[in-house]
Amino acid sequence: MVKSKNNLRHFFLLTIGFSWIFWLIVIFINKSYPEKIILKEILDNFAVFVPSIMGVFYVYLETGKEGVIKLLKKGINYKFDLKYYLYLIIMPTILILSFLLSKLFFTINIEMSLFENPKLIPLVFVYIFFLGGPLGEEFGWRGYALPKLNMIFKPLYSSFILGIIWSIWHLPLFYMQDTVQGEVNFFGYTLFTILITILITIIFIKSGGSILAAILFHTLTNLSWGVFPLFYQTRSAIIVLILLILTTGFLVYKNRDIMI
Repeated sequence: MVKSKNNLRHFFLLTIGFSWIFWLIVIFINKSYPEKIILKEILDNFAVFVPSIMGVFYVYLETGKEGVIKLLKKGINYKFDLKYYLYLIIMPTILILSFLLSKLFFTINIEMSLFENPKLIPLVFVYIFFLGGPLGEEFGWRGYALPKLNMIFKPLYSSFILGIIWSIWHLPLFYMQDTVQGEVNFFGYTLFTILITILITIIFIKSGGSILAAILFHTLTNLSWGVFPLFYQTRSAIIVLILLILTTGFLVYKNRDIMI
């Protein structure tokens, strides 16, 4: 158990460290060589894939090739109860409701290019799935870290810990151009990340440890933010957080047998 805890600490430290190194180089390039767009994209993709790479590495370190094969199989495991697929649309539903409530009570002054060009949504979904974070992160966060944390804490507490670490991992993005994080409040973002982590934990457990379920939830969350970028407007963002808190609280209570 001690070795397992040490490996988990090392996983978090190395994942944050390597990703931050790549992102800090991107920040430097943004300031000094803004024309080097392709290089920035490559380095950003390296940073995004660090969690999954480190997750696979530590699974191999602890369980060998057989463990890695099991981990990768979880990434294509779609055979879980159909009702848990409905969990995947939680964030799109919350954002649609938040959008409608925002329109009802005040004027929305944000650009919604994807909402106005819905034909692009399938392409954006594919891009987000493979390069926008989910595939590059979830084999680490949910494939390796969450099961390890759940061996030490109750899943709800594991989610709080992982959510805070996940938010800290994103920290350099708050100092980069053209990122979602660069336009939002860090503490609000951290609260959002913790709530999302709790929801993914529920889905992950209920789906029998399907990393694919976590990847799909992550993808649809990022995509729905792209379609309804309500985080750019404070009042709309508050509505989103309120609905997300209520939804998460309800689902934690409903699944209290596995979460608390």
